[in-house]
Amino acid sequence: MKRFLQKQWIWLFVAYLATAVLVTWPLTSHLSSHLPDGTDSLLHYWNGWWSLKALQGGQLPYFTPYLFYPDGLSMVYHNFAWVHILMWLGLRPFTGGIAAYNLTFLLNLTFCGLTAFVLIHELVKDKRAAFLAGLIYLAWPYRLTQPSHPNMMSTWAIPLFLLFLGRVVRQRRWQDGVWAGAMLALVGYMRWQLLIPAGLMGAAYLALTLLPRFSLAHLRVLLLTGLVTAVLLLPPMLLLRAEWQNNPADLVLEGEELSMQTDVLAYITPPGSHFLLHNLTQPVYEAFYADRGSRSSFSPYIGLVTLLLVGLGVWRNGRTALPWLGMAILLIFMALGPTLRVNGQQFTAVPMPYNWVNDIIPIRLLREPDRFNMFLALPVSVLAAMGLRWLLGQRRPRLPAVAILGGVGLLLFVEYLTVPLPLQAASVSPFYDQLAANSSEFAVLNIPVDPFGSKPYMFAQTVHQRPILQGHASRYPQGAFAYLENNPWLLAMLQFNQTPPRQTDVGQQLSLLAADGIGTIIVHKNMFSAGQVANWQEYLALTPVFEDETIVAYATAPRLGQNFELVAELSPGLGIVRIGQGVNCLQPGQALAVDLAWGTGQPINQDFAVQLTLLGADGLPLAEQVQPLAASGWAAGSLMWDYYSLRLPPDLAAGTYRVTAVLMQPETGAMLSQPVQVQEVVVQAEACAVALPEGVTAVPATFGDEIRLLGYTAQQQESELTVTVYWQPLQRMQVDYKVFVHLYDPATGIPAAQDDAMPRRWQYPTTLWHPGELIDDAIPIEIGPVPAGVYGVAIGVYHPQTGERLVVRDGAGVVVEDGRFILIPQVSIK
Repeated sequence: MKRFLQKQWIWLFVAYLATAVLVTWPLTSHLSSHLPDGTDSLLHYWNGWWSLKALQGGQLPYFTPYLFYPDGLSMVYHNFAWVHILMWLGLRPFTGGIAAYNLTFLLNLTFCGLTAFVLIHELVKDKRAAFLAGLIYLAWPYRLTQPSHPNMMSTWAIPLFLLFLGRVVRQRRWQDGVWAGAMLALVGYMRWQLLIPAGLMGAAYLALTLLPRFSLAHLRVLLLTGLVTAVLLLPPMLLLRAEWQNNPADLVLEGEELSMQTDVLAYITPPGSHFLLHNLTQPVYEAFYADRGSRSSFSPYIGLVTLLLVGLGVWRNGRTALPWLGMAILLIFMALGPTLRVNGQQFTAVPMPYNWVNDIIPIRLLREPDRFNMFLALPVSVLAAMGLRWLLGQRRPRLPAVAILGGVGLLLFVEYLTVPLPLQAASVSPFYDQLAANSSEFAVLNIPVDPFGSKPYMFAQTVHQRPILQGHASRYPQGAFAYLENNPWLLAMLQFNQTPPRQTDVGQQLSLLAADGIGTIIVHKNMFSAGQVANWQEYLALTPVFEDETIVAYATAPRLGQNFELVAELSPGLGIVRIGQGVNCLQPGQALAVDLAWGTGQPINQDFAVQLTLLGADGLPLAEQVQPLAASGWAAGSLMWDYYSLRLPPDLAAGTYRVTAVLMQPETGAMLSQPVQVQEVVVQAEACAVALPEGVTAVPATFGDEIRLLGYTAQQQESELTVTVYWQPLQRMQVDYKVFVHLYDPATGIPAAQDDAMPRRWQYPTTLWHPGELIDDAIPIEIGPVPAGVYGVAIGVYHPQTGERLVVRDGAGVVVEDGRFILIPQVSIK
């Protein structure tokens, strides 16, 4: 075999590399500018960057001060794809980081084909069949439909492990035992979780081949295999043991087994990204895995041609095929998971083999049963090679072997090809280069704070090279979130990461960060809606140090004249920095919200009062409201929001009015400044019109003085009616109100079904709402048990502690009985 490999190796390498280029096109044409799509690609690039940085600094990469600043993060539990990283490190000096990552990606695919060829050629003794089987292993759809997981895709050591394990069974040589142990250890260094399926595959192979011929010689060599594996994996295992004793983590992540298992029909459904059939198959996969989101694209498609070859291989090879058939069946059972899923429907009453091993910790460490499909590629490739070998042996003289090989190869490509490979630009904002060039030492706070969405922040860190306050790790050790959780401002961001916190003392919060060495805040605009970005920019009330289409950056030590300006100075060194954009169209008797951000250019040593005045067209006051401003003790550079409310007279005529603010001496009421206009409001008798998204049914109503209902949409599915309502807060709220929706019988008014929750499924409490913003709130109502018929839908808002409902008025201002507004008079439940 050595002489064969010496003669054929270069051509095999070129052929498989060319195949890798083809099935990942257009990656090669963007080698230095793009990465395979998916945030995990960004994470794995960071893994290489941090490993290099750590080694250059003379330390191991198992602790990093660059994540979860200022405490840093243990990376012992993190999945480092060491083989991938070592290849990247070797290529990077010659090609640059991005190109090296992509070349490593292509080389790993190439090695998958090569090592599968080596194993299968030894098994079937036919290099033609082995070559095509290597193509199946390389281009396996489950592999190519998740290109952001190089540590899952790089399974080329497993064929070598089974190659030497097979030799142990057949020849009982100690050399083969050593190599089998070395290859199994190499699998662990590719990703430690890969040891689970590799171990299962090895156990299945031994059970189906070794039992009839087992001897003490086999036992000695297998013990040697285990010893070699254990010795080679000892360093990371000792690190893991020490870390577990001092700082344990949850190694088993719950909750994904029921969504990340395989739909039976997916095995015969081409990938959703198939180059010809994607318009047909993508919706099918979305139906298979409606509960998966973006991960519905992972395709375990085996292929009809491959299945035919597998059938021939099993039929014509009998006992020889048995170990690989048993291995394939085992992996399929594991991939099907704890419940049977067929065409998107789960059948919980069907007993599944996965549940027999569900409580065995090593199995559950793989987290997602679907991942077993990656390893199904090897027994399928072996069985397909056996079938192809028989087919080539049965050819007629008029049908040359090259025609059979060409035809089968072409059909395989047509079935498997998923080009174009989705890519993402490997570029970041030029601001990160500015940060890297700054000689000062400081950390960066990225918003949203959520660590589970921080992979793009880590990729940007490879450019700006500053510590950040969050980060992604495969497993978080205890205490990783301590700094975030012990700072109330950051904790609020962590809990409601899309929404600015409730704290009004923005300047004080910034100064606390600055004192801890956090110099820059970056709001990632591409992770928010336009309205949410506007809320953050308004809340921070600062002039950005940088802004482009993706980010807006702020300093944590703001200075008057540099990071903010006073739009109106009402007292020496004290003035209004920003005026909140509230509701500027109201009805008589409603309350007008006025949000003012105060800033200082010098320390303030006295308190004030603020008077808001509603002025008519003639300049005469029509309403006034006085509220204290506790400014004593504010330092220079302070920023503080204060929220005011001015009640409009109930008999106010329609028209346009101005609102002014003036500082007063709190004890005497003496005016200390000139009035400054802070708002203009339109008053009209009927409910004000607000632009709504297309398809929304307008139904104006107000709940108390705080909330305006603008409209709704309704969508009925099999067992659920989803009512999406559109709210507009009229002023700041001090209560986190709850919303109830009743599906009621029109004859009796009694609810047949209902929902009761805080807005956006508890994710957007009303105390975080900004006056004037448009808020969509999708409310699901379970209607499975509801008999078919005609119903009505009513909605209300109430205080969660007292149960008191807010008074509801319709568009004409008429009070609605019982605080329950009829949203939809009639809806048919089928």
